[in-house]
Amino acid sequence: MYLAGIEGTRTNQEREKGYLAALKEAHINWKKELVADFRLDTAYQKIIPHWPQLKNSDKLPTALFAANDLMAIGALKAFAKLKIRVPEDISIIGFDNIPFSDCTYPPLTTIAQPTYLMGQKAVETLLKLIDKKKIKKSVELETELIERDSVCRWEV
Repeated sequence: MYLAGIEGTRTNQEREKGYLAALKEAHINWKKELVADFRLDTAYQKIIPHWPQLKNSDKLPTALFAANDLMAIGALKAFAKLKIRVPEDISIIGFDNIPFSDCTYPPLTTIAQPTYLMGQKAVETLLKLIDKKKIKKSVELETELIERDSVCRWEV
């Protein structure tokens, strides 16, 4: 299940694109389940009423990918209220590796961005623009999976 951010934002589109590519590679059909607005409380409010509908369907999700860590933490809170165990019943992964992602229970698995390098590249681009130099239209930076305890680890 994907807990999306604000539709139409580039951040959300890129994360959704990566999510869909991973599902396609794993031969899993996808249906957009929930759209929040990158906030913890909104994610919580989306999951609480939505879960009973899923529970009554023929397939319960076994994992949730949230477009940011705040929404993943909102999902952790919602699943705790619903008495759904993480990671035993559902795995959760976030995106951003905010400092609080290591303080949740269980600690949140997340994808870290190189925030310092992002800021550095932004300043370099700004200085080039000021000097009327050519700039790259887009810059891609590597991310890193930070494995913690909110996902099940399968032995293959």
